[in-house]
Amino acid sequence: MIWFQFILATLASWRITSLLVQEDGPFDLFGKLRNLVGVQYDEYGRSYGENVLSRLFSCVWCMGVWVSLVVVLFLDVTNWKLFLLYWLAISAGVILVDSLARRE
Repeated sequence: MIWFQFILATLASWRITSLLVQEDGPFDLFGKLRNLVGVQYDEYGRSYGENVLSRLFSCVWCMGVWVSLVVVLFLDVTNWKLFLLYWLAISAGVILVDSLARRE
């Protein structure tokens, strides 16, 4: 049960992170959100930001940390040490899943 919960939380965190950082979403909702916070793109299509919020929305690793924190809050972990471990592990899982998803 714990493994299922961990895998589910990792995949959900990656999906939300991917939507916020890389995808336009329905009605270009997430693209407009990134534009609103100031995310810009270079000539190769890579995103970058000039303020804290735009840098957050242009980095999967950065956004994954905060999204995984919110997801762990939903897991109802009462032990603070376990909470911290779940947070870091799910954040690392986001990076791993994103790396696997970007392979060609």
